[in-house]
Amino acid sequence: MTKNERRAQIVGTGLIGGSIALALRARGWHITGRDIDAKRAERALELGVLTASISDAGRTEVEPGTFTCMAIGPNYEHIIDRITGHLKLYS
Repeated sequence: MTKNERRAQIVGTGLIGGSIALALRARGWHITGRDIDAKRAERALELGVLTASISDAGRTEVEPGTFTCMAIGPNYEHIIDRITGHLKLYS
């Protein structure tokens, strides 16, 4: 990774993750992604939402400094809070 290159990995390439990926791509970020639905991730790649699709049983190592974004939902807030409630927001 070059000094000025920004990278992110998107987990979940549907509406939420895909929207985040598109916003970052528009700002010049290199975006890799994965999805439980391999066809959805491949479609995101075809549409230019991702620069690379990853499908390797979770064994890929990402470069230091890579941001990871996990798209969770849609679901009820109390259910999502069980998964994410203890996490700090990054800003």
